[in-house]
Amino acid sequence: MTRHKTDNDNLSKKLALRMLAVDALLARGEKEVRVLDCFAGDGTLWRLLKREYGGCIKHVGIDRAWKQGAQYLGDNRRYLRRLPIGDYNLIDVDAYGVPYEQMKIIAGRSYQGLVVGTFIQCIYGGLPYAMLRDLGYSRRMVRRITKLFFRNGWLKWSGYLRLLGYEEVHVYHCANKHYFACFPGSECHGAAAQSCSHG
Repeated sequence: MTRHKTDNDNLSKKLALRMLAVDALLARGEKEVRVLDCFAGDGTLWRLLKREYGGCIKHVGIDRAWKQGAQYLGDNRRYLRRLPIGDYNLIDVDAYGVPYEQMKIIAGRSYQGLVVGTFIQCIYGGLPYAMLRDLGYSRRMVRRITKLFFRNGWLKWSGYLRLLGYEEVHVYHCANKHYFACFPGSECHGAAAQSCSHG
C-alpha cells in the first residue's frame, strides 16, 4: 500500500512546537512574529496560530504550487538564498523529508532567529550523503555499509543541528516523524515538547 503525503499529520504536536517558538519570541520583547514558511501548503498551521495570537503574527509562505498559504511560488531554496531572511524572526521548514539543504542555507547566512520544522525518515529510507559527509562520514564509508549509516536518522539529524550551532532543540518523536524547534544560544523556554536538547 502506498502511503500518501499528508500536510498536517500530528497537528497538535506541530502547533505546540510553534506556540513554544512564538511564546519565546514574545517573551524576549518582540512585538511581531515574522514567519517565513518554506513549505506553506494551504497555511493551516499558521492560520490556526493567528486565531490564537491575533495580529502579532505576520506570515509569508513559499510553496511550489499556488496554495492559500503561499505568497511566493517556487523552490524555497532559491528564496532562502535571495530573500533578506534576517527580516524574519522565525523560519518554518515543515518538510516531507529531510530539510538538510534548507537548514544549510539558513545557517550559511548566519541567521539568528528561531527555526521550527519536520524531519522524516522512511523506515528503510536514506539520509542525504552531503549531511553524512558534514558529520564526518566519507561517501566511501557510507557506500560500503549503507544500512549502518542510515540507521538512527534522528540522532544524526540532531548532531547536524548541533553542528550548525543549535545547542537547544525541542522535539516531539512520532515514529519516523520528528517535529523540532531550534533555539539559538540559550533561548529554550518552557517544556512543551517531550524532550529538550538533542534527546
